[in-house]
Amino acid sequence: MGHAQRLISFQLHRYRRAVADPRTQRQKRLAKALFSAATPSTIVDITLDSDAINPLVVVLEQGLQDRVQDFYQPILDSCGFDLTDDKADSIITLVEAVAGYIRNETERQFNINSVYEAMCKKNGKVTKAGNIPINVRQGLFSLFGYLTMLFDTPNFKNPSPRERSFSATTLAILEPFNPLILMTEKPIDHTNKEIGRLLGSFGDFVPRPKKKPLASIRQWPPKQPDSLELSTSVMNIYALTNIGKIKLIWSDLFGAHLMFDNDKRTLTLFRFPTFCALNHCPAEKRTLFDHIMDADSGPDGPTVMGQDIANRSMFQETLLTYRLLFGQNRHARWLYNTREKKRASAHGKTDPLLNRLCGERKNISHLTKEDIFYERGFYNSKKDFPHYEKRFIILHTYTKDRKARNVRDVWRDRREPERWVVVWFAVIFSIVTIVLSLIQIFLGGVQVKIGKAQVRLAEAQLAAGV
Repeated sequence: MGHAQRLISFQLHRYRRAVADPRTQRQKRLAKALFSAATPSTIVDITLDSDAINPLVVVLEQGLQDRVQDFYQPILDSCGFDLTDDKADSIITLVEAVAGYIRNETERQFNINSVYEAMCKKNGKVTKAGNIPINVRQGLFSLFGYLTMLFDTPNFKNPSPRERSFSATTLAILEPFNPLILMTEKPIDHTNKEIGRLLGSFGDFVPRPKKKPLASIRQWPPKQPDSLELSTSVMNIYALTNIGKIKLIWSDLFGAHLMFDNDKRTLTLFRFPTFCALNHCPAEKRTLFDHIMDADSGPDGPTVMGQDIANRSMFQETLLTYRLLFGQNRHARWLYNTREKKRASAHGKTDPLLNRLCGERKNISHLTKEDIFYERGFYNSKKDFPHYEKRFIILHTYTKDRKARNVRDVWRDRREPERWVVVWFAVIFSIVTIVLSLIQIFLGGVQVKIGKAQVRLAEAQLAAGV
């Protein structure tokens, strides 16, 4: 058997094992349920069968399995799902049913209660309106947060010390550092609210464009700049971690991206840009994220098309933030490839798109299918990052006053390239001048010593001649 035949045989063997592997099958089902409407992505060449989606789906599938007993088992029992099969398959069946119901709900007036009633009806189980167990409502609320990657919920069955502070009869979220989350608990009867309005009542889970304040005497001039210039030499991870002494935290929550904790000096980044690329789908398609987040669209909110466009703009900005923070700076790319790449991994795997955005020098236009990104040395926060403008302003306010504390920091501080060149030119010029002066002094001393020796020699010769 030749080398080519052995290679083909090996690949076929791997394929058959993957097809026969139950976990692989569950991951494919989960990917289809969550992202079938999102492929192909308009940004990168990603399909449901590609390896690029693998790390994201592996983390989601593993998280669902870890939560079955404490979060989702009551839903499976109460809604009448067939539990004769493996529980791991049952939870994927639940996700498929919930995702299918949300996509087919044309009125968009769905809420947690209506989702529960639809699941019971699907399984032929009769339920009374309003007679929904508390733990089932909490489980469905947790499922929405997990599938949108926006928030996590406390475990009321086996609570940690931190989780014991929440009331066991409420809808609660575990708040990562996010000042835009105004409430962490809501009464359990809020499950009859449309899911979009329910999420909005907690605060902003996703970045929103900065609203322009109304003109008034008190508000004028505004305290914050109308727009902020973001330079790749200043707003990059190498400068932030070395000069600002900021520590990076990689998170599974999309809403936590670019959240900065000033007290702890921690910057949170989302580890799965593939999630953003998958939700940047063609305009005629709508993702599960779109259905959930615009469920409150109506007279008081944006239109469906307007909200979908805003979502795509938000995901597009998110991908560009990785290039600003990492990809466009040589030192930041080196820092990612040597240290942050490993820290950004989940279950031993790193998102391939994250590696491309943060660790490669190529312009992002070469990484994408459409020419929608324009990399440059300076960005305008209002025009280029309207959704993340407030977060960049908070980060910039912290970093602009940070000063280098020692010579090593001065060497690393390249936030102002012109100033850096002038300073180090002056330092090098001073060092060269001092060295030359010392050499001159040394040579002068040698000349004096030689002169004295010559004088002594002449005196000795004169004395000998006498």
